[in-house]
Amino acid sequence: MLVNDVLEKLTRQRKSIAVVIDEYGGHQE
Repeated sequence: MLVNDVLEKLTRQRKSIAVVIDEYGGHQE
């Protein structure tokens, strides 16, 4: 795998995780 591909996947995962955390955090608080 190319480093760029790995970075892209990590970035997408981070964005997805951040959105999920924001949703959960917003509902909890």
